[in-house]
Amino acid sequence: ARELLLQLMTSFADDPAKDETILLLALAEEQLHNYQQAIQLYQQLLISYPNSLYAQQARENTRRLQTQLKKDQS
Repeated sequence: ARELLLQLMTSFADDPAKDETILLLALAEEQLHNYQQAIQLYQQLLISYPNSLYAQQARENTRRLQTQLKKDQS
């Protein structure tokens, strides 16, 4: 799924559902425990699509992952 989502992001750069694709890719990275990559994707969504339907979820997931990473480092 991750590879397909990456391909969608690059092949269909002007896709109106790109914000959803970014969110799904971030969620896939989370499932793979690639938390830094997931955070970067959530931040990309927030910067590129600040008014997206998925922006609030991206903000919440970013905060949750950042908190988790801080706990893991201590």
